[in-house]
Amino acid sequence: MLELSDFVSLYQAYETTLNSKNKTIENEEVRRMNKQDEKQRKKDIKEKENNALEKRRLERANERRKVIKKTLR
Repeated sequence: MLELSDFVSLYQAYETTLNSKNKTIENEEVRRMNKQDEKQRKKDIKEKENNALEKRRLERANERRKVIKKTLR
């Protein structure tokens, strides 16, 4: 026959296991979110770089147009 102290010990072990599983799930969620944040950050950096390159390309094209207009006058 199980005594009350046995039930308490079993319940405490169950609680510990449950808390451990919940902590593992939380850690996995945090890692997944961090990975998504890192991907988004890299994507944002790449987009900024592409925008800067496009801006420079357009500026150079405008300068060439100005030079061509001046030479055609």
